[in-house]
Amino acid sequence: MTELSILLVDDQRLFAASLKRVLETEPDLKGEVSSADSGGSALIKLQQGSFDIVLLDVHMPEMNGIETCRRIRVEHPGVKILMLSAFAYDDFVQEALDAGANGYLLKDCTPDRLIEALRGVLAGNIILAPPVMRSLAGKMKRSIPEPQWLHELTPREREILKLIAEGRSNGEIGAVLNLGSQTVYNYVSSIYSKIGAKDRFEAMRISIEAGLVEHND
Repeated sequence: MTELSILLVDDQRLFAASLKRVLETEPDLKGEVSSADSGGSALIKLQQGSFDIVLLDVHMPEMNGIETCRRIRVEHPGVKILMLSAFAYDDFVQEALDAGANGYLLKDCTPDRLIEALRGVLAGNIILAPPVMRSLAGKMKRSIPEPQWLHELTPREREILKLIAEGRSNGEIGAVLNLGSQTVYNYVSSIYSKIGAKDRFEAMRISIEAGLVEHND
C-alpha cells in the first residue's frame, strides 16, 4: 500500500470531486487527498501543507496549468507534478514537460492507469499517456538521416531505448526482457553515454526524434 499526500487542482468541480472519490477509495492508496479549483489556490495550499504529488489540470482560467507548474517547480522543487488534460494532441504537452512536469495523462484514463502513473512519477519516471507519446512522436520526428549513434547501439540497447521512449521504468524493462536491475542500469548508462542524454526524459526526446516510437495517427 502506497501512502501519499495528493493535491488535486482542477476548476471543473464535478470532475475534481469524482476523481477525489476515486483516489480516496482506491485500496492500494492511503493518505490525504486535498483539492483546489485554481492555480492560485493551489499555490496557497502548497505553502500551508506538504504534498507528495500535484495532479494539475492544464486548462484553467487566470493562471493555467503550465504557469502553475512553473511556479510549483520553483517554489516547491521536491513535489511531483502530473498534468491532466482532456486532449491527447495538446500543444501544451511539450510546454508542460519543459516547465518541469513529471508526466502528462488524459482525463479518461482508468483508475488503475492513474495509480500506476502516481507510482511511476514517485519512482522518478516521466509518465506519458500513449496517445500523448504518439502525438509527440509525430511532431518531433524529423526528415533527416539516421543519427550515427543509432548504429553504435547494440540490438539489446536499441530494444531498451525503445522501451525507455515508451515511458517504461527500469523495473518494467527488466520484467519485459527478463533482466536483473543492475544489468538494466548498466545498459541504460551505456545508452545515455552513446546518445548524449543526461537523463531519462532527454533519452525519450532523442529517441522520439530518431523515430524509435511509431506514430500511427
